[in-house]
Amino acid sequence: MQRRIDDAIAQGCKHLVVETAEETHERSAPSYSNMLRFGFEVAYFRPNYLFKF
Repeated sequence: MQRRIDDAIAQGCKHLVVETAEETHERSAPSYSNMLRFGFEVAYFRPNYLFKF
């Protein structure tokens, strides 16, 4: 992840955006924790919808 961030900055990117699952009491989300560790901040949460037949 750090390499991707560094490459984006080297290419002139001023904003980086990620999307990952939210961590809950029922489910861990290592990607979410990693994004926070790399300095990303939560902008908002959105619901995920599941279509059931």
